[in-house]
Amino acid sequence: MRSHAAVALATVSLMTAGVPLFAGTIELTHTEYAPTFSPVLKQAYQGTHVYFYDFTNEAEDTGLWSYGSETKQAKYKIQDNRLNYYLLYCFQVAGRSLGMLVYENQVPDSELRELSLVFTSWSHERFRARVSVNRGGMKRVEKAFQIEFEAARSVLPGDLKQRAYDCITRIFTTILEDKEIRGAFLGPAAGS
Repeated sequence: MRSHAAVALATVSLMTAGVPLFAGTIELTHTEYAPTFSPVLKQAYQGTHVYFYDFTNEAEDTGLWSYGSETKQAKYKIQDNRLNYYLLYCFQVAGRSLGMLVYENQVPDSELRELSLVFTSWSHERFRARVSVNRGGMKRVEKAFQIEFEAARSVLPGDLKQRAYDCITRIFTTILEDKEIRGAFLGPAAGS
């Protein structure tokens, strides 16, 4: 009984002192990703034609199938595809959830917006990427993003998994709420 109390006390002491406990490997899949968005964002983008293409991993802090935390608190492993395709498929899920008309192949459509993304860093703490939007075959905008994530409130695997999905929603929302990206998506097509 005394040894259990001592272990519990030591664990609580470590947690309150800010010492991260290792949470292990968190497995993620786009099929479990279920984002929610504000009514304002839905209203703005509903019905928009989009093709998410060319998501590229140029990050030195990731693997082909995983990313981690700078504190070594957790590792996130993608179950069903490479990291760049996982992000692409999550963006497709997010776009459909937002009410966008998401194309899986490029088609001749003057209303089609094409979004490409190159991520240069991805960790439990932050995400960096360059995003381009093409419309009518012309690049409308290219912009760099650095998105910082709030510290995890728990090291429980289920909580970290949900946080990872929430971070995808944060990436997607931050990009679409950006003034220049929004203008490229929702403004008149070139030549209109």
